[in-house]
Amino acid sequence: MELKEKLTQISELMKQTKEGWVGTKPENTDLAMYLHFWRGEDLIAMVQTPLERDIGLHAGQVGAAGFAATTMALTFESYHSEEPANPITGEPWQPHEMQYTFEAVPENREKHWVKECLTTSAHERGGAYGLQVMPYVLEDTKVIWSEETTTVTSEEDLQGGGTMFDYLQSAMSSPTIAEAIAERAQTDRITAMFSDLIDDPEARMFHTDMATYTALKERKLITAVMFTAEAGSMRAQMIKDRLGDDHVTES
Repeated sequence: MELKEKLTQISELMKQTKEGWVGTKPENTDLAMYLHFWRGEDLIAMVQTPLERDIGLHAGQVGAAGFAATTMALTFESYHSEEPANPITGEPWQPHEMQYTFEAVPENREKHWVKECLTTSAHERGGAYGLQVMPYVLEDTKVIWSEETTTVTSEEDLQGGGTMFDYLQSAMSSPTIAEAIAERAQTDRITAMFSDLIDDPEARMFHTDMATYTALKERKLITAVMFTAEAGSMRAQMIKDRLGDDHVTES
């Protein structure tokens, strides 16, 4: 599955999540931040974090390493404009101006120069990067979506992208927990002994996933988690036995 296909997969999930949340008539219509982790072709974990950037980034760093993710995506609320310049000043958009225009400029309610959007930033080991922007307008309890835009860039074509981009790219270039343990086991006899206790790769990955979930929970980096597994698989049964049916989606 290519990175663009993974972004499309997340687009559908996040749109459904947003529509469901707005439909409950919440006081704050903003979604929490969501992290999705893949190992190869498989989406293996979905994590909800508090609505705070640094917590979401930290959760991404822990999850990327602990879940041995080959692809990670972070979805968050943001603002989007198709206007090349701020229509009020006539100058290129400056930081925070889109938010100010959306919240404080009455004319924007009719002109929709700036819209709210869900933004997904996706990162792969090896450096590939994808960005998806899904603008929307709220009408009562309905979410009216505009056309989304998706950009996928290889490592060779990457340019600077700011604090969030740099942090997540760094997280996906760091060793996974499994890799760190395997390297340490080559020189540490005790680590090697514990590594040999579980020789089934699927069982070993399950236990690493559960340890990562525990770490995220104990550090208060997440508010919810959902694991995915093939229907009827050993992984699905192990997750149910450990966390219950409501923490696993079978496909």
